[in-house]
Amino acid sequence: MHDKHPADQERTLKDPELLAEAFTDREALEETSTPQEIKALIQQTEAKKETAYQAIQHIFETKKLDQAPLALYRYRYYEKFLMEATQKLTTS
Repeated sequence: MHDKHPADQERTLKDPELLAEAFTDREALEETSTPQEIKALIQQTEAKKETAYQAIQHIFETKKLDQAPLALYRYRYYEKFLMEATQKLTTS
């Protein structure tokens, strides 16, 4: 099992919306049984990742840097989830 860095755990706990989303995403990925279902999850997550990227840009443009750690954590979550979904797609 992978150990999470304490700072990552703290960010997750401070973002209950992301925590709930992660549980839902993981459950959905686990329940997928066809490549089409996995591809649909990948497309949805790519859209969320793009939105997260735009939020990060806005944070830096408006210099609201206190919001950056959580926004970056959300972006990293989407990247990790995409890797996991892609791996499942290639092994299914």
